[in-house]
Amino acid sequence: MSIVQEKIPFEVRNQLDQGAQRVSSMQWRPPEIQKSMDHLEFKKCQLCFILLSLLLLNLIYFEDQMKN
Repeated sequence: MSIVQEKIPFEVRNQLDQGAQRVSSMQWRPPEIQKSMDHLEFKKCQLCFILLSLLLLNLIYFEDQMKN
């Protein structure tokens, strides 16, 4: 153990080690790739919204047809 490590309290060293492990386990992506992935997520949301809207319109239409 180095002199610097001896002067740092055990709890602080433990927290630093845990933080370093968390950072190393995270998946980092370059900004361009992250931006395109966010764009794809947005497109998926739009697609789901459109599909749900169409489903709702179909349900309303068929319910109306059943009444007549």
